[in-house]
Amino acid sequence: RSDVAFELDCAWAWLGGVAPFDLAKRYADRIVSMHFKDVDPSRGSNMFQQLVAPGEGALDYAALLPNLDLVTRAIGYVEVDAPADGLAAAAGAARFLSDVRSKWHG
Repeated sequence: RSDVAFELDCAWAWLGGVAPFDLAKRYADRIVSMHFKDVDPSRGSNMFQQLVAPGEGALDYAALLPNLDLVTRAIGYVEVDAPADGLAAAAGAARFLSDVRSKWHG
């Protein structure tokens, strides 16, 4: 085990060309936290403008989240860099992620 831990940001991993689950699988014992956000490429070429709440973009959180739960116990945080309404984005993302988990965990 390494003394180096890190936070997995699912959107930035995806934008960097790495599948977030592949990264999580490879470094599961080093991940201490995760940022859950999504990417909507239709919002323009600026990557920062593409960042949206989980469930509003191209990442398949319905498949990703249950698989992340299988390989890491790291805590996940909703993060959206520049939402129009931060509280609404956080609340919607929390509901979405809770729904995904309830379907998986029953």
